[in-house]
Amino acid sequence: MTQSAAVAKEGDVLGRIEIPRLGVIIAILEGTSVPTLRLGVGHIKGAALPGEQGNSGIAGHPDTFFRSLKGIRTNDEIQIQTSSGMSRYQVDWVRVVAPDDT
Repeated sequence: MTQSAAVAKEGDVLGRIEIPRLGVIIAILEGTSVPTLRLGVGHIKGAALPGEQGNSGIAGHPDTFFRSLKGIRTNDEIQIQTSSGMSRYQVDWVRVVAPDDT
Protein backbone atom coordinates (compact mmCIF):
# COMPACT_ATOMS: atom_id res chain seq x y z
CA MET A 1 0.00 0.00 0.00
CA THR A 2 1.18 3.49 -0.77
CA GLN A 3 2.32 5.59 2.18
CA SER A 4 2.53 9.06 0.69
CA ALA A 5 0.00 11.06 -1.30
CA ALA A 6 2.96 12.76 -3.00
CA VAL A 7 3.93 9.49 -4.74
CA ALA A 8 0.46 7.97 -5.01
CA LYS A 9 -1.01 7.95 -8.50
CA GLU A 10 -4.69 8.02 -9.43
CA GLY A 11 -6.13 4.59 -8.66
CA ASP A 12 -3.34 3.39 -6.34
CA VAL A 13 -4.61 1.41 -3.35
CA LEU A 14 -4.02 3.31 -0.09
CA GLY A 15 -5.85 0.99 2.28
CA ARG A 16 -9.35 -0.10 3.19
CA ILE A 17 -12.29 1.20 5.16
CA GLU A 18 -14.42 -1.16 7.25
CA ILE A 19 -17.69 -0.57 9.07
CA PRO A 20 -18.17 -3.83 10.98
CA ARG A 21 -21.82 -3.42 11.96
CA LEU A 22 -22.80 -2.86 8.32
CA GLY A 23 -20.46 -5.52 6.93
CA VAL A 24 -18.73 -2.88 4.78
CA ILE A 25 -15.19 -3.48 3.52
CA ILE A 26 -14.10 -1.15 0.70
CA ALA A 27 -10.74 -0.35 -0.90
CA ILE A 28 -9.53 3.24 -0.52
CA LEU A 29 -7.87 4.42 -3.72
CA GLU A 30 -6.00 7.61 -4.56
CA GLY A 31 -8.13 10.15 -6.42
CA THR A 32 -11.74 10.68 -7.32
CA SER A 33 -11.91 10.12 -11.08
CA VAL A 34 -14.87 8.18 -12.48
CA PRO A 35 -12.75 5.07 -13.20
CA THR A 36 -11.29 5.14 -9.66
CA LEU A 37 -14.70 5.47 -7.98
CA ARG A 38 -15.90 2.45 -9.96
CA LEU A 39 -13.29 0.35 -8.11
CA GLY A 40 -13.65 1.69 -4.57
CA VAL A 41 -13.81 4.94 -2.64
CA GLY A 42 -11.36 7.74 -3.36
CA HIS A 43 -8.99 9.78 -1.25
CA ILE A 44 -9.59 13.45 -2.05
CA LYS A 45 -6.35 14.95 -3.37
CA GLY A 46 -4.88 17.62 -1.13
CA ALA A 47 -6.39 16.15 2.05
CA ALA A 48 -4.33 14.25 4.62
CA LEU A 49 -4.01 10.55 3.97
CA PRO A 50 -6.27 8.33 6.07
CA GLY A 51 -4.58 7.64 9.40
CA GLU A 52 -2.23 10.63 9.14
CA GLN A 53 -2.32 13.97 10.98
CA GLY A 54 -4.94 16.39 9.64
CA ASN A 55 -8.33 16.14 7.99
CA SER A 56 -8.73 13.37 5.46
CA GLY A 57 -11.44 13.22 2.83
CA ILE A 58 -12.88 10.07 1.26
CA ALA A 59 -15.39 10.26 -1.58
CA GLY A 60 -17.76 7.62 -2.84
CA HIS A 61 -21.04 7.41 -4.68
CA PRO A 62 -24.12 6.78 -2.51
CA ASP A 63 -25.52 4.39 -5.11
CA THR A 64 -22.45 2.11 -5.24
CA PHE A 65 -19.90 1.40 -2.50
CA PHE A 66 -21.44 3.80 0.02
CA ARG A 67 -25.00 2.53 -0.52
CA SER A 68 -24.99 0.81 2.87
CA LEU A 69 -24.13 4.10 4.62
CA LYS A 70 -27.85 4.86 4.67
CA GLY A 71 -27.90 2.46 7.62
CA ILE A 72 -25.04 4.07 9.57
CA ARG A 73 -25.81 5.26 13.09
CA THR A 74 -24.29 7.31 15.86
CA ASN A 75 -21.64 5.29 17.73
CA ASP A 76 -20.91 2.94 14.79
CA GLU A 77 -17.21 2.11 14.50
CA ILE A 78 -15.29 2.91 11.31
CA GLN A 79 -11.89 1.28 10.83
CA ILE A 80 -9.29 2.47 8.35
CA GLN A 81 -6.37 0.17 7.59
CA THR A 82 -3.33 1.55 5.76
CA SER A 83 0.33 0.59 5.61
CA SER A 84 0.76 2.98 8.58
CA GLY A 85 -1.57 0.87 10.74
CA MET A 86 -5.19 0.71 11.85
CA SER A 87 -7.16 3.80 12.88
CA ARG A 88 -10.55 3.51 14.56
CA TYR A 89 -13.24 6.15 14.59
CA GLN A 90 -16.70 6.42 16.10
CA VAL A 91 -19.61 8.13 14.34
CA ASP A 92 -20.71 11.28 16.24
CA TRP A 93 -23.50 12.38 13.88
CA VAL A 94 -24.84 11.69 10.42
CA ARG A 95 -25.79 14.18 7.70
CA VAL A 96 -26.18 13.84 3.93
CA VAL A 97 -24.66 16.71 1.94
CA ALA A 98 -24.67 17.77 -1.69
CA PRO A 99 -21.66 16.64 -3.79
CA ASP A 100 -20.33 20.21 -3.99
CA ASP A 101 -20.64 20.79 -0.21
CA THR A 102 -17.03 20.24 0.76
